[in-house]
Amino acid sequence: MDLAEQASLGIVQSAQERRSLLTVLKIANVGGIVHLVMLLQFALLGPPQLAWFNLGSVATFAVARLLASRGYRLPALLPMQCEVLLHQVYAVHLLGWDAGFQDWLLCLTLSFLLFTRRQRAFAIATLVVASWTYVALYLRYFGQPPRYPLPGAMVKTLGLGNRLGTGLFVTGMAVYYGLAADRAENALQLAHHRVEELLHNILPPAVVAWLSDHPSQSHATRTAEATVLFADLVGFTRWSEEHSPEELVRTLDALFTQMDALVEKHGLEKIKTIGDAYMVAAGVPNPRPDHVEVMARLALDFQRLLVGRADGFQMRIGLHTGPVVAGVIGRKKFAYDLWGDTVNTAARMESHGLPGEIQVSQAVQSRLPPSFQLRERGLIEIKGKGPLPTWLLTGESVE
Repeated sequence: MDLAEQASLGIVQSAQERRSLLTVLKIANVGGIVHLVMLLQFALLGPPQLAWFNLGSVATFAVARLLASRGYRLPALLPMQCEVLLHQVYAVHLLGWDAGFQDWLLCLTLSFLLFTRRQRAFAIATLVVASWTYVALYLRYFGQPPRYPLPGAMVKTLGLGNRLGTGLFVTGMAVYYGLAADRAENALQLAHHRVEELLHNILPPAVVAWLSDHPSQSHATRTAEATVLFADLVGFTRWSEEHSPEELVRTLDALFTQMDALVEKHGLEKIKTIGDAYMVAAGVPNPRPDHVEVMARLALDFQRLLVGRADGFQMRIGLHTGPVVAGVIGRKKFAYDLWGDTVNTAARMESHGLPGEIQVSQAVQSRLPPSFQLRERGLIEIKGKGPLPTWLLTGESVE
């Protein structure tokens, strides 16, 4: 059973548990080999009691490996911890302090890393028991003659081997978890980058920065001068009734992608799309003095997109300029939006406009430089506003 199958059965659930399980499996493999070597060593050189004990240790680590390979991390870990604790106590009791078996208790304290956050009680118990057992062994056996005397060279060899083994274990754990921490940090940074990228696709960069600094506050700003554009595809509703949903979405996506590129090219802010309608703002969230003329150029570029299309779509566009309130609304599926009379008037300029034309209000007409070509349309009855003078933007002369 691999880790994916174990996760599907609920045996291993989190990345931390999977990492811990792999570590337990490696410890079971290495520990089984080490205790087999110690079994042969003590069987040949003595004491025989430790040879028998290591036979039990080999069996314990073999069972732990079997449990770990099947995804049972905690049932595999706890018997190995108990074996290490009892083994070192018994070895120090027989061979004394100089043989160095007590140093493995320091390694046992590191096994708290193998417990998850939900198992902190086991981790704390491991630290307490291992630490105080080490202290108790020191107080009882340090400087005392061993119960089973060995030749001095063998005691030194055991001491060197045990200290070398504990050093390798500590180094290995430090390197392994250091690399794991680096991988986790890299994954976190990647996830953060993806979230930032997603937010920048939804909200203006300045708004993203503000929300990052004020996560618990609502964002709202009042701008004295901004220009709003509404564009609508004329004939799209009838066309959509005659084509498949896949073709509808594909056609809208292709056209809106081109419009998005033009908005980005002019440095403006796409606000939203509603069906086949498209809304853009200039001057928010970052004020700019040329917001009217740059929006007029965008409107002309939008019109050029539809020239020569086989589907015969036309675009009706409306522009108005004035004060707006901008902000982010909602806690789920939030959006950056605009409110105010300027928005309503721009929408009326579009809805009361002509197919294939760009209708602008008097406020826009009065602020456009002479290089823009305008044709007076006259008074138009606007719902909720009464008769308003309007102009049609037809082009811009290039000097």
